[in-house]
Amino acid sequence: DEQTRLLYRLKKMSSLPQMVGTVVHDAISRVLKALQSGREVPHKTAETYATELFDRHIDDSVQKRWLRSASKHTNLFEHYYERDLDVDGGRARVVENMSAFFVSEAFKVLQDTPTEQWLSVEALTSFLFNATKLWVSLDVAVRQNDGVAVFDWKTGREREADRLQLAVYALYASHAWGVSIPHLQLQDVYLQAGVVRPVTVDVNVLDETRQIIC
Repeated sequence: DEQTRLLYRLKKMSSLPQMVGTVVHDAISRVLKALQSGREVPHKTAETYATELFDRHIDDSVQKRWLRSASKHTNLFEHYYERDLDVDGGRARVVENMSAFFVSEAFKVLQDTPTEQWLSVEALTSFLFNATKLWVSLDVAVRQNDGVAVFDWKTGREREADRLQLAVYALYASHAWGVSIPHLQLQDVYLQAGVVRPVTVDVNVLDETRQIIC
């Protein structure tokens, strides 16, 4: 019925900062999947893809294509509720984040990682934890020395939830690739701020994560 459709559309709505994050993650994923297969994507090519994708999302929202399919087309909170929308500022943040990614140490590490050591790039998958099915999509995971390195790109500010998200990724990595928690290298990469936060998953973090999940 109409109310159900409205609720679904509202559920699929996103804000401009969220959409910027989606665009940047999409563009970085394309770069990394190419790198995984042995191909380099130039910075300018990736930036052009990202800004064009950003503009398509804006146009989707302006033209209200989400009325036809809320799952395929963007409905921005700012358009829906007639709030101020800094389109140029959003596009600039996309460019800044892409530039930060290409000069990041994390990207350099990935460029030097042999293709056979790549494990996952933005692959949606699930695993069971204490009889609870959890869905995860790691930005990128690669084998490093005798362990696994997981990098998570962030386009916004630091949040406590980011640490817990990586703790869940640690549980998945241990389950999927048989690597012990101490041999995991987990990093939140805050592109806009140029900050890298290594995350140590100790007993306290795991207990906290278990309590939230269960």
